[in-house]
Amino acid sequence: MAKGALPDEHPLVMGMTGFWGLAETNAYARDADLVLAIGTRFAETDASSWDPDYTWRFPPSRLIQIDIDPAEIGRNYPVEIGVVADAHLAVAKILSAVRRQQPDGSDRPELREQIRTARSELFAASAARGRSDQFPLRPERILADVRANLPDDAVLVTDVGWNKNGVAQCYPLPESGRFITPGGASTMGFGPAAALGVQIADRDRVVVALIGDGGMSAQLPAVPLAVEQGLPVIFLVMNNRAHGTISDLQANAFGRSYGCDFVDPDGNPYSPDFAALGRACGADGYDVAEPGDLGAALKSAVERRRPAVIDVPMVNEPVPTPGHWNIKDIYQGLFE
Repeated sequence: MAKGALPDEHPLVMGMTGFWGLAETNAYARDADLVLAIGTRFAETDASSWDPDYTWRFPPSRLIQIDIDPAEIGRNYPVEIGVVADAHLAVAKILSAVRRQQPDGSDRPELREQIRTARSELFAASAARGRSDQFPLRPERILADVRANLPDDAVLVTDVGWNKNGVAQCYPLPESGRFITPGGASTMGFGPAAALGVQIADRDRVVVALIGDGGMSAQLPAVPLAVEQGLPVIFLVMNNRAHGTISDLQANAFGRSYGCDFVDPDGNPYSPDFAALGRACGADGYDVAEPGDLGAALKSAVERRRPAVIDVPMVNEPVPTPGHWNIKDIYQGLFE
């Protein structure tokens, strides 16, 4: 949720923790002497199902937790110091105190190099996959084309799935860009509706809703509403013709999925034509039929400043998960 608070290229940004977090990030969190947590609930996925073998260990690590909601203080982990405060005011006070104690600051070049190496490997691997001309497109290729064709101050609003976790994990968000995503509830359908709200709040920015076909199907009225209100939101449908996460859970529990991999009566992958839906609603609609089409569609949509739907066929592939989340264990227990 804090992606963009600091630029991704900042030398001290380690990235996500938990299920989608890097092994290096989780190890650093697990072995920390002291953790300063600002505005986080320590949710299940961010905390590796609260398993101390993977991410956080409180104790022996000590926790200073700052949150505007008193109910969050110590809710999931015991605190050394709990502070109910506005994050901006609290951080300013901490900064003043630190500068009084250590006016010359400190430097840890070995830590910077550790972070640089881990982050470079992550982004380099993602960039390599993003150069693939495989079709349907790899999700990393979609993100690479999005980054290459959006202005730096564009706002990405995601739904759930690859469009949320993949972006949070490895999308190089520019310093002036913004990232808005659902939190622990991971509500499918959040993306299209939230993008409208973002565009209403900031009429001049380019706003892109990165959404799966499930999220788009859950919030179809967002497209005609964008047309009615003259909101130039770009709805980019990363279309894997499946509810991918649920399909994976079903396959793990039962050996096959049911009702979540969409096919026609002949067994061929099926999806509504979301680009045609956009055109029927009065928006621009773009069908991506080959790898080079996505970049061209994005350029056109950004220039035209009209509501647009871009339907992008995507391979059904899980987000890399270096960390831990016991959701499969939970589901397995329910079905036994």
